[in-house]
Amino acid sequence: MDNYLNIDANDLLMNIPKKYYFNENSVKFIYSNLKNEEVIALSNNMQNEIIEVRAKKIFNKKIMSYISLKGQDIGWIHLENSKRLYRLPNIQGKYKISSGSDRIVEADDLADRIVKASYLLFNETTPTLLINKVGSDIYLNIPIEDFHRANAPTEKFEIEIESGTPLYKDSKFIRIDRYLDENTRGKVAIYFEELDEMRVQIAGKYYWIKKKHNFEISESNIEHINYELVDMLVYFRHINKINKSIIKNQNNSLKNIESNIVVSNELEELYLKKYLGDIDEP
Repeated sequence: MDNYLNIDANDLLMNIPKKYYFNENSVKFIYSNLKNEEVIALSNNMQNEIIEVRAKKIFNKKIMSYISLKGQDIGWIHLENSKRLYRLPNIQGKYKISSGSDRIVEADDLADRIVKASYLLFNETTPTLLINKVGSDIYLNIPIEDFHRANAPTEKFEIEIESGTPLYKDSKFIRIDRYLDENTRGKVAIYFEELDEMRVQIAGKYYWIKKKHNFEISESNIEHINYELVDMLVYFRHINKINKSIIKNQNNSLKNIESNIVVSNELEELYLKKYLGDIDEP
């Protein structure tokens, strides 16, 4: 269908709280408000934290940001070097330090692990990722080329695995479960971009193996992705999840209240429905 109205992604964007990777060169004051400049904290213990900017105002010719950290309101601060973060959907993959990189492998606890790419940021025009272990709030900033996305085949896909292939229990390829004693067909569960590593299912059990592959991967050009739109959609999906959880808890509370109320006549039943509603209705 032709886009007669010339609607693009920017028409759909809404103003939502922006996230930043806190990285200021000097210690800065954090104010409780802008009117009396009351200092309530210093910024030196917030380096490399993920903050949320909930409001912005110009004060004394500076752009001041009202920030929160881990859901707690902090105060007003002038941000100069902190980088804007773009929320990402749940993208899992493997962090593999590139050959020739000046990063110290021993210092990166997440290297060779299955991780989640949680945020994207741009240093000048170079994209980098913030990754973390699933369920952790400790993040590591890595070059985007060191992240290899985990892909799952869209349909059942089997490969031939040669006799003698070691079957590993872990994605770091440290613990060997056993070696194949004959050529075996295995179902591919996960494979990675540009890595000859995969997770396979053999006789109902899952293993990690190293095997060259040329699986086709649909590539996307990073310049053509509207990360403002992605950021907004991920934000609203998170809010929707929270709201669903709140509604579920409220319904459970209402059912618990109703089950503990003794109704002795029709009038009391009418009052009950008036104030609690019919919680069995969809």
